[in-house]
Amino acid sequence: MTLEAISGAAAVALAVAAAFLLLSLPAHWLLRSRRPSSRFAAAIMPEPAQRFRDALAALHRRQRLIAGGALAFAAAFAAGMLLMPRVRPDILPAWLGIVLAGLAAAAVAAALVFLVRGAVAMHGLRFVRDAGIAVGQGLLKLTGERNRVFHEVPCGNWVLDNLVVGLHGIYAVFVVARRPGRHNRLRLQGDQLLFAPGRHRLPLAPYFERCELLARELGKAVGLALRVRPVIAVPGWEIEHQAGDACLVVNERNLVMLRGWKDSREYLMHEDVERLHQVLADRCLRFGRDPGRAPVSFRPAVEAARA
Repeated sequence: MTLEAISGAAAVALAVAAAFLLLSLPAHWLLRSRRPSSRFAAAIMPEPAQRFRDALAALHRRQRLIAGGALAFAAAFAAGMLLMPRVRPDILPAWLGIVLAGLAAAAVAAALVFLVRGAVAMHGLRFVRDAGIAVGQGLLKLTGERNRVFHEVPCGNWVLDNLVVGLHGIYAVFVVARRPGRHNRLRLQGDQLLFAPGRHRLPLAPYFERCELLARELGKAVGLALRVRPVIAVPGWEIEHQAGDACLVVNERNLVMLRGWKDSREYLMHEDVERLHQVLADRCLRFGRDPGRAPVSFRPAVEAARA
């Protein structure tokens, strides 16, 4: 096996892989629907953890594309080594053979790095998605007594995970997806969550700010002074201690605690609840008023998967 034979097979393999990727990208763009697939799509509301589902699907598509290019490269390289006649030294200059072999090695290394990093990101995204689904489905227990649950609620430049609106007030339920370890205990101390064994702290101020922003937006829409109460849901963790009434910390199993966290000053009239439900239903449509646009996330999905 000579350098000329390897460089010749590498040149063919690179050409085949490049052609595969160049043809796959426009084909994928043409086949992928840019608009709702049916007349009902504009009336569909997002499901729990919808943006993480979408991020996972997009990452899976990129992984398949790169994996297809890598397979095309491997097949073409093997065919070039087995079926092509041995390349004569005078066909390719020595420097060009070295360059082609280096490019092939760099392409293989880049594809492997991308696939490995993508697999790690997908593993994290699946956990974040499952945590969001567990909390979203747990909130279905609260849908009685004129309560209604909304998922993926746009708020300024962010998206709130869940929102519960009923006669007893408005609750924003944020999902904190962090893998529990051997010490799956946490506590609320001041405006921070402390995760056992104490090496990780989560500031809660950003969540309070988003609640205040949503309260202003909804209050302006319905002409009321509103308060949105923050709820932090941490699936898989046990809450040891909660001090203060600034927020409520729960896990996926005790979400019903929201029923007991009330303040009579925040009760709403039936007609106000109906108006809020209508405003939020219009706001939370999966495709929004413009079907070509999707809601933005308050933090990138991949960064959330690494948390």
